[in-house]
Amino acid sequence: MYDPGHGGAEPLLIVLPSHLRVSGVTTWAMRGIDALRSRGIESGLLVHTHPGQPVPGFLSGYVEGVVECDHPIEELDGQIDGLVERYGRVISAMHERTRRPVVIVPCLHGDAFGVVASLTQTMPGIVRPVAWIHADNRYDLTVAVHYEPVVCAFGCVSRELAEQTAAQLPGRASDVFRVPNPVGVVTQTERSPFRSTRSVRLVYTGRIDEPQKRVSALPWIARTLHEQQIGFELRVVGDGDAMDTLREQSQSISGIELLGSVDPDRVAEHLAWADLWVLPSRYEGQSVAMLEAMACGCVPLVTRVRSGMNESIVDGESGIVVDCDEDATGEQAGRAMGRAIARARTMDLGMMSERAQAHIAREHNPTRFADRLVEIVERASAMPDPVWPAERPAAFTGGIGVSGSTPWDAGERMACVLRSLSGRRVAIYGAGRHTIDLIGTISASPAHIVCIIDDEPTRWGATLGELPIVSIEDAPSLDLDDVVLSSWMHEDRLFERTLKRLPTARVHRLYHAAPTRSSIPAHP
Repeated sequence: MYDPGHGGAEPLLIVLPSHLRVSGVTTWAMRGIDALRSRGIESGLLVHTHPGQPVPGFLSGYVEGVVECDHPIEELDGQIDGLVERYGRVISAMHERTRRPVVIVPCLHGDAFGVVASLTQTMPGIVRPVAWIHADNRYDLTVAVHYEPVVCAFGCVSRELAEQTAAQLPGRASDVFRVPNPVGVVTQTERSPFRSTRSVRLVYTGRIDEPQKRVSALPWIARTLHEQQIGFELRVVGDGDAMDTLREQSQSISGIELLGSVDPDRVAEHLAWADLWVLPSRYEGQSVAMLEAMACGCVPLVTRVRSGMNESIVDGESGIVVDCDEDATGEQAGRAMGRAIARARTMDLGMMSERAQAHIAREHNPTRFADRLVEIVERASAMPDPVWPAERPAAFTGGIGVSGSTPWDAGERMACVLRSLSGRRVAIYGAGRHTIDLIGTISASPAHIVCIIDDEPTRWGATLGELPIVSIEDAPSLDLDDVVLSSWMHEDRLFERTLKRLPTARVHRLYHAAPTRSSIPAHP
């Protein structure tokens, strides 16, 4: 356990509830702890593990407490009481050792924040929550807005996310901090300059994930380059839920090497080897993997998304940006990126490499990050003691009237729309938490509910409330009259996607615009 002598500020505890999943957030957390410890401020991680699962060596020196859980937090359905006591023990130990309140940053899932919110009731004056907005996916911001009554400060990885947060919470704008992700010290490795006489070297580093990272595009990059008779090598470094699918999609394609997880210290070797770092994401915050690639002089080639990437890459100067819709398929994204790689071979990649490294040295150095992190800890320590309202459930996930992603009047809104569609052939768009909360209302509808549309391939072919879940590509064959959008957080995106893919169906929105906290009454 780390003991810096207690420093002169409140200690910081970062919660990672995703069973030691290696990700950009994990790297960010480790670097945040390093930054504060370098200033003499005690800090550490609270991590979830499976029973008996060891903490990996590279992470062990950062861990303040371990919570063993049989199930991932996203499978607990808001039943967080068992976590409250275990979180509390770790926080109490930190408080007793430092004799100071503990600043806590719950990450990755709203129910981790729910546990911390609950502890503000049972440990008054000790718990000081801070929200961190890592990605432009509506989820992080929705969680932050939901728990605003107890949030002492808001950290945002990009200017765009900081502006969005301040717009949602205008009364808290002075508590919103822009904190660009840091890049650790990169061991300088000699790079082989790109020459058109050799194969272009490509690398992907990061989580193997489809909903966000759209890794299904990687095999299509390879196919496109093969079709254009362009020599290439593509290394894929990382692991995740989509690894088995990616392996199956890639097995008949030469030039792709799936390396799986590697020690963090070895990632720089692959980045130094590569000419281009590729990322076909649907959305991002400020990709830590991308910043690491740029620091190594590996030129990023990314899809255009609303995120902190726009602050890091000037197209054609410090990287290459590919126009590609968020709802584009893996094939569409991969072919667009393959064509961009073909063009990149004629560009001055050496100049772009130098400018990418200069940007990282200027904007993402650990010293600047440490300064901002200390500011946030100081702001949290100066705030009044937060206490979650007793009349509101602390959990983010749960049934109607409880879930943070489902507004209090969602059932009434859904019932009203479906009553107006009696006898018509209707699809519900969205098989996530919002629809799960409302499935009783949907099942009792006088409308003829034909199916539930969802964009996550792993859900296709399953059922929800006895309704089949299908892709939007399959929906046109079902002769639909109407589509009802079942999401608060993602309604705008679903609306645009439905207009493109189902132009003959009438589209019904429950909320019309993303509501702010002021427009959503507290849960009764």
